Amino acid sequence: MSFISLDFLVFAPLILLLYQVVPGHLRVLLLLAASYLFYAWWDFYYIALILLSSTVAYVSGRQ
Repeated sequence: MSFISLDFLVFAPLILLLYQVVPGHLRVLLLLAASYLFYAWWDFYYIALILLSSTVAYVSGRQ
C-alpha cells in the first residue's frame, strides 16, 4: 500500500476513527497492528522487518 493510493485513503481514516473509539490502554496495540498491516499490504516479507524492529525497540526499552 502506498501513501498515495486509494487503499491508504480508506485505511488511514479508518485507523484514526478506530483510534478514537478504542480505550486508551489498547491504542498502542491498535497502532502496532495497523503498522504491521500497512507493511504487510505493501509486501508480506516486510512484516519480518517491522517485527524485528519492534522486538529490538521493545527489548532495548525494557533494558
